[in-house]
Amino acid sequence: MGLSRIILKQISNELVNDPLGRSYSGMDAQQKTDDINTAYVNENIETVSGFDIFEAFDPSEYNGTSSAEKDLLHAIVGMGTVYVKSGNTITALLAIFGAGTTTRDNLVLLQIKKITRAQDLGWPALKKGWVELAIQLYGD
Repeated sequence: MGLSRIILKQISNELVNDPLGRSYSGMDAQQKTDDINTAYVNENIETVSGFDIFEAFDPSEYNGTSSAEKDLLHAIVGMGTVYVKSGNTITALLAIFGAGTTTRDNLVLLQIKKITRAQDLGWPALKKGWVELAIQLYGD
C-alpha cells in the first residue's frame, strides 16, 4: 500500500517543523519512522465503559466503601458509557475515592490514552520507505 502525496507532504512537514520537539534533524530515516510510530502522545478520552471503571477499582478500596457508595458505584458501572472529563459522574467517583488512593489514580489514568504521533495525525503506522520517499520528494 502506498501513501498519497498529501500524506507524504504532511510527513515532510512534520519532519521539517518538528512541532513536538522530537529532534528529527538528528535522526536517520529508521529512527524517524520508529519515533513517529511510538506511543508518546496523550489523547484525551471523554467516555469510557462501565467495565473500564469497574476494572479501575482497587478491591480493598471498593470493599471499604459504604453501602450507599456501593449502590452509587453499581449505578455508574451499569450506565454502559460514562463521560469522564467532567460532570456529576466523575465528581462522584473522585469524591468516593480520595486523593492518594489507587482507585482514584486509576480513574484519572482512564482519561488519557497514549497514541502514536502517526495516529494523532490520522496516518497509518509508517514504514521506513514512506519516510524516505517523503524526504526525497519534499525534504526534511
